[in-house]
Amino acid sequence: MRLMRWLRLARAHSAWGAALAVWVGGRLAGADWAMWWLQPMAVAFLLSAAGNAFNDAHDAVSDQINRPDRPIPRGELTSAQAAAFAWVCIGLALLLAWPFGAGSRLGTVAGAALALLYTTHLKGIPVVGHAVVAVLTGMALGYGGLLAGDVAVILLPAAAFGLFFAAREMLKTIHDALGDVAQGTATLTTRWGPRMALGMATLTMMGALLLLRGVNAGLAWWGVALLCGAVVGPLWSARPQQRVARALALSKALGLALLVALALG
Repeated sequence: MRLMRWLRLARAHSAWGAALAVWVGGRLAGADWAMWWLQPMAVAFLLSAAGNAFNDAHDAVSDQINRPDRPIPRGELTSAQAAAFAWVCIGLALLLAWPFGAGSRLGTVAGAALALLYTTHLKGIPVVGHAVVAVLTGMALGYGGLLAGDVAVILLPAAAFGLFFAAREMLKTIHDALGDVAQGTATLTTRWGPRMALGMATLTMMGALLLLRGVNAGLAWWGVALLCGAVVGPLWSARPQQRVARALALSKALGLALLVALALG
């Protein structure tokens, strides 16, 4: 189906996670559910989709090695089509964000600009690029807090959420090392090796767990902590390159568990 190639380009599963994070941010800030929340959630979905499409358009060479199942390496779409799709998503996101005020508009523009800069310039700067991932991820929660009228209460959970995904990006550099070398992209792994990348990812995840404990110290926190151990633990017992694909797959469940832990507060 033609629609499926665009959904795969958008990585709809991760974009839905960004949308859900907006509502979780609103809930943490004291908001009740209402149908109007679907509109800002759609803004986050579209911005996430745009960032993913920009990334695929830019990384066509490395994805031939690292992600041959994606639409561009499969020949289903071109880099130009992916970039055009991203710009359409940004335009729609800004249109949907407009009625919610200046903060919503500025945040949407800033998120789109950061996503573009990350792909074209910042992704290849170790630590800086991962900090940008943390900011972009945390912004989804922050957007919910903004619309609910209390951004301050979102800062700690947004930092925890962002750090978890920054750690995941560090692990991805281990998985993507061959393609990144082929494209000439500098990453934690290509510069300092997989063990350094794994060490930094582990420390970043531990920092996120400490922050999360300030939000939820109950059973949900222990569930997230166990999942973190399941993600990074096996990578220390063997060559990380051999097990990182499984760890990245499991980290998707970790992201969902984290949102649940935050929602339970």
